[in-house]
Amino acid sequence: MATVAAASTSAFAPAGAATQAARDETKFGQDFNSFLTLLTSQLKFQDPMSPMDTTQFTSQLVQFTSVEQQIKQNKNLESLLAMQQTIELASASNYIGKTVEANGRSVVLSNGAASFSYNLPSDAKSVSIAIKGADGTTLRTLTGNTGQGAQTISWDGRGTTGNRLPDGTYSYAVTATGANGQPIKATTGLTGVVDGFDIAANNAIILRAGTLRIPIGDVATVR
Repeated sequence: MATVAAASTSAFAPAGAATQAARDETKFGQDFNSFLTLLTSQLKFQDPMSPMDTTQFTSQLVQFTSVEQQIKQNKNLESLLAMQQTIELASASNYIGKTVEANGRSVVLSNGAASFSYNLPSDAKSVSIAIKGADGTTLRTLTGNTGQGAQTISWDGRGTTGNRLPDGTYSYAVTATGANGQPIKATTGLTGVVDGFDIAANNAIILRAGTLRIPIGDVATVR
């Protein structure tokens, strides 16, 4: 994850995508020039008594035109995406110094470590936390604290078999059971003062609030 300092407002853009569009455009130009050179040679040396059928190279010209239009559309989409990401970055800067409340459905694993919170309305007999991947598969189950009130749990970034999982955003679910065997509804809201933000590999913005890592899409209120 790329780290952005609290005072940073530098823009970020899909450099890889822009480079790909430039490469596509360059290759298109080279291919089109090669096609014209070949076509010119064929026309120059064709048999006047048996001229070339123009259907084939007319079809190829139409294909080249279609590809050219697609490349232009891709460049326009990349420009729009870059503009959107610049706006999102500026928006993230506005969170710094503000207190945010998030729904807490996500946990961000960074440098092999993560922490997240939940709140119990009463003491529980048992608490388990299931950490899940993007497809909903449970990757690790942790035992949580059972006391009433806010609880914070640390995760070492390892899966059930002890394998180290890649940094990224995961979801988690808290299951709590009371002494009578009945379920207790745990809330997973997070509250913190934003002191910076990170840009993940997929350009997702992750707000930093002390040790908390909050995906910007999870923010419910700002004050």
